Amino acid sequence: MSAEFMMRRRIGRYIFFRTNLMAQNGRQMRWCNMYRDKRQAVELMRLVVAFAAFFLLMTGGVPYLLAQALSYMIGIVNSYVLNRKWTFRVTRKANPLEAAKFIIVNGLSLLISTGLLFILYDAVHITLWLAKLVVMGCGAIVNFIGSYLWVFTEKQKIRSEVF
Repeated sequence: MSAEFMMRRRIGRYIFFRTNLMAQNGRQMRWCNMYRDKRQAVELMRLVVAFAAFFLLMTGGVPYLLAQALSYMIGIVNSYVLNRKWTFRVTRKANPLEAAKFIIVNGLSLLISTGLLFILYDAVHITLWLAKLVVMGCGAIVNFIGSYLWVFTEKQKIRSEVF
Protein backbone atom coordinates (compact mmCIF):
# COMPACT_ATOMS: atom_id res chain seq x y z
CA MET A 1 0.00 0.00 0.00
CA SER A 2 1.20 3.44 -0.83
CA ALA A 3 1.78 6.18 1.72
CA GLU A 4 -0.91 8.31 0.07
CA PHE A 5 -3.45 5.51 0.42
CA MET A 6 -2.54 5.04 4.09
CA MET A 7 -2.89 8.77 4.72
CA ARG A 8 -6.35 8.87 3.09
CA ARG A 9 -7.40 5.81 5.07
CA ARG A 10 -6.23 7.41 8.33
CA ILE A 11 -8.04 10.68 7.50
CA GLY A 12 -11.18 8.75 6.56
CA ARG A 13 -11.17 6.91 9.88
CA TYR A 14 -10.66 10.18 11.75
CA ILE A 15 -13.54 11.87 9.94
CA PHE A 16 -15.79 8.84 10.50
CA PHE A 17 -14.88 8.73 14.20
CA ARG A 18 -15.46 12.46 14.69
CA THR A 19 -18.77 12.39 12.78
CA ASN A 20 -19.97 9.38 14.74
CA LEU A 21 -18.92 10.96 18.04
CA MET A 22 -20.64 14.23 17.17
CA ALA A 23 -23.85 12.37 16.23
CA GLN A 24 -23.75 10.48 19.52
CA ASN A 25 -23.21 13.69 21.48
CA GLY A 26 -26.05 15.29 19.53
CA ARG A 27 -28.40 12.51 20.62
CA GLN A 28 -27.31 12.99 24.22
CA MET A 29 -27.81 16.73 23.97
CA ARG A 30 -31.28 16.35 22.44
CA TRP A 31 -32.25 13.96 25.25
CA CYS A 32 -30.85 16.31 27.90
CA ASN A 33 -32.59 19.30 26.32
CA MET A 34 -35.92 17.45 26.23
CA TYR A 35 -35.48 16.44 29.87
CA ARG A 36 -34.50 19.98 30.86
CA ASP A 37 -37.40 21.51 28.94
CA LYS A 38 -39.95 19.23 30.62
CA ARG A 39 -38.54 19.99 34.05
CA GLN A 40 -38.63 23.70 33.34
CA ALA A 41 -42.25 23.46 32.16
CA VAL A 42 -43.26 21.58 35.31
CA GLU A 43 -41.39 24.06 37.50
CA LEU A 44 -43.06 26.97 35.71
CA MET A 45 -46.49 25.37 36.23
CA ARG A 46 -45.69 24.82 39.90
CA LEU A 47 -44.63 28.44 40.30
CA VAL A 48 -47.74 29.76 38.54
CA VAL A 49 -50.03 27.57 40.66
CA ALA A 50 -48.21 28.54 43.87
CA PHE A 51 -48.20 32.24 42.99
CA ALA A 52 -51.92 32.17 42.12
CA ALA A 53 -52.69 30.38 45.40
CA PHE A 54 -50.55 32.91 47.30
CA PHE A 55 -52.38 35.79 45.64
CA LEU A 56 -55.80 34.30 46.43
CA LEU A 57 -54.84 33.58 50.03
CA MET A 58 -53.44 37.08 50.51
CA THR A 59 -56.56 38.72 49.08
CA GLY A 60 -58.56 36.50 51.44
CA GLY A 61 -56.77 38.05 54.43
CA VAL A 62 -54.42 35.18 55.29
CA PRO A 63 -51.10 36.32 56.87
CA TYR A 64 -48.27 36.26 54.34
CA LEU A 65 -46.12 33.56 56.01
CA LEU A 66 -49.10 31.21 56.33
CA ALA A 67 -50.11 32.02 52.74
CA GLN A 68 -46.53 31.21 51.68
CA ALA A 69 -46.63 27.81 53.39
CA LEU A 70 -50.08 26.88 52.07
CA SER A 71 -49.42 28.02 48.52
CA TYR A 72 -46.11 26.18 48.52
CA MET A 73 -47.84 22.97 49.60
CA ILE A 74 -50.37 23.33 46.79
CA GLY A 75 -47.50 23.74 44.34
CA ILE A 76 -45.74 20.69 45.80
CA VAL A 77 -48.65 18.38 45.04
CA ASN A 78 -48.80 19.69 41.47
CA SER A 79 -45.03 19.32 41.09
CA TYR A 80 -44.89 15.79 42.48
CA VAL A 81 -47.55 14.41 40.16
CA LEU A 82 -46.18 16.09 37.03
CA ASN A 83 -42.52 15.31 37.79
CA ARG A 84 -43.23 11.69 38.54
CA LYS A 85 -45.47 11.01 35.56
CA TRP A 86 -44.15 13.33 32.87
CA THR A 87 -40.65 14.69 33.53
CA PHE A 88 -38.87 11.74 35.11
CA ARG A 89 -41.29 9.07 33.80
CA VAL A 90 -41.12 6.96 36.91
CA THR A 91 -43.09 3.82 36.06
CA ARG A 92 -42.92 1.99 39.36
CA LYS A 93 -45.46 2.65 42.06
CA ALA A 94 -44.69 5.42 44.48
CA ASN A 95 -42.97 4.09 47.56
CA PRO A 96 -42.76 5.65 51.01
CA LEU A 97 -39.03 6.31 50.66
CA GLU A 98 -39.49 8.35 47.47
CA ALA A 99 -42.38 10.28 49.03
CA ALA A 100 -40.32 10.92 52.17
CA LYS A 101 -37.38 12.16 50.08
CA PHE A 102 -39.70 14.44 48.11
CA ILE A 103 -41.19 15.83 51.32
CA ILE A 104 -37.73 16.39 52.84
CA VAL A 105 -36.44 18.22 49.75
CA ASN A 106 -39.54 20.37 49.51
CA GLY A 107 -39.60 20.94 53.26
CA LEU A 108 -36.05 22.26 53.04
CA SER A 109 -37.03 24.41 50.09
CA LEU A 110 -40.08 25.67 52.01
CA LEU A 111 -37.96 26.57 55.03
CA ILE A 112 -35.43 28.40 52.88
CA SER A 113 -38.08 30.25 50.91
CA THR A 114 -40.16 31.19 53.96
CA GLY A 115 -37.08 32.41 55.83
CA LEU A 116 -35.94 34.36 52.80
CA LEU A 117 -39.42 35.86 52.38
CA PHE A 118 -39.40 36.96 56.00
CA ILE A 119 -35.94 38.52 55.63
CA LEU A 120 -36.71 40.28 52.36
CA TYR A 121 -40.11 41.58 53.40
CA ASP A 122 -39.64 42.39 57.09
CA ALA A 123 -35.92 43.14 57.40
CA VAL A 124 -34.98 44.53 53.98
CA HIS A 125 -38.47 46.02 53.34
CA ILE A 126 -38.82 44.89 49.74
CA THR A 127 -42.41 44.86 48.49
CA LEU A 128 -44.16 41.58 49.21
CA TRP A 129 -44.76 40.66 45.56
CA LEU A 130 -41.17 41.29 44.52
CA ALA A 131 -39.91 39.37 47.55
CA LYS A 132 -42.25 36.50 46.64
CA LEU A 133 -40.85 36.38 43.09
CA VAL A 134 -37.25 36.27 44.36
CA VAL A 135 -38.15 33.57 46.88
CA MET A 136 -39.88 31.48 44.21
CA GLY A 137 -36.73 31.50 42.10
CA CYS A 138 -34.51 30.43 44.99
CA GLY A 139 -36.97 27.72 46.01
CA ALA A 140 -37.10 26.42 42.45
CA ILE A 141 -33.32 26.01 42.37
CA VAL A 142 -33.23 24.11 45.68
CA ASN A 143 -36.17 21.99 44.59
CA PHE A 144 -34.62 21.05 41.24
CA ILE A 145 -31.24 20.12 42.69
CA GLY A 146 -32.82 17.95 45.38
CA SER A 147 -35.26 16.27 42.99
CA TYR A 148 -32.61 15.58 40.38
CA LEU A 149 -29.86 14.35 42.65
CA TRP A 150 -31.81 12.57 45.35
CA VAL A 151 -35.55 12.01 44.83
CA PHE A 152 -36.13 10.86 41.24
CA THR A 153 -32.96 8.88 40.59
CA GLU A 154 -34.47 6.06 38.50
CA LYS A 155 -34.07 8.10 35.29
CA GLN A 156 -30.41 8.71 36.04
CA LYS A 157 -29.79 4.96 36.29
CA ILE A 158 -31.56 4.39 32.98
CA ARG A 159 -29.64 7.25 31.34
CA SER A 160 -26.29 5.86 32.48
CA GLU A 161 -27.21 2.44 31.05
CA VAL A 162 -28.24 3.94 27.68
CA PHE A 163 -25.13 6.09 27.21
